[in-house]
Amino acid sequence: MSIIKPIFATPLFMDFWYGKKYLNELKRYIEEDVEFEDDGQSKSTNILAEEKFSRLRKFFHNCVLEYLKEIHKTEDKLKITQSWINRSKKGESHRLHHHPNSVISGVFYVYSEENSPHIQFYRSDVLPYQFNCDGFNEYTSDFYHQPPQIGALLLFPSHVSHFVEQNNADTDRLSISFNTTFDGVCGNDWSLTLNTV
Repeated sequence: MSIIKPIFATPLFMDFWYGKKYLNELKRYIEEDVEFEDDGQSKSTNILAEEKFSRLRKFFHNCVLEYLKEIHKTEDKLKITQSWINRSKKGESHRLHHHPNSVISGVFYVYSEENSPHIQFYRSDVLPYQFNCDGFNEYTSDFYHQPPQIGALLLFPSHVSHFVEQNNADTDRLSISFNTTFDGVCGNDWSLTLNTV
């Protein structure tokens, strides 16, 4: 009997915030009080430092720690660096990009419609050939897409390229994004990976 094992997998961590009342308050605040650049990014790039977002910041921080513990099996810590809001109006999209100088990046959906575009993750290693196949799977796909769900937090390695196609919904798609970096000691002395921040 043959066995196939996926190796060198890329983690996509998901967790959910279930407080709808708080999210509705944040949605109203974002729509009425947050200032945006022309490209749909908030002028503030430290949005999670605002008191209004303190409960979410704590939730995000705990999820980052869980990501590290479950995936990397470590007690090392990361801290959130920059954070911002993305507002995608009808007809707008986000180009293919990744997040340099960050370890893990996060996207949290404050509001989206069922027909809002999915976030699409792009495979960084290029397959040297392509067969005439009946379908794609985790071994052969160049893209993986994840639908936006209100209250969903996605965490992923910051080097993974991703994009969002054009928003065809009549309402704005609102998300909070953030980056992370090392917090304190990371690695160890014996493997010559020790980093004290």
